[in-house]
Amino acid sequence: MAMSVYQSPKGQAAGFVIAAINMLEGKDLAEGTGCEVSSECPYVLYYPFIPVTADTLDKIK
Repeated sequence: MAMSVYQSPKGQAAGFVIAAINMLEGKDLAEGTGCEVSSECPYVLYYPFIPVTADTLDKIK
């Protein structure tokens, strides 16, 4: 395996709950989430990931 990705389930859940509250309150969707809004669709968020390689595996544990 050359590479994989790690996405924090707790971080994703928290970010998307904040995004839902932002939508209800009329705020910018990504405000306070750590996510990026898609340039193609304003209701799609891209959650950041951590690349996992043999060199970075220790950072994930």
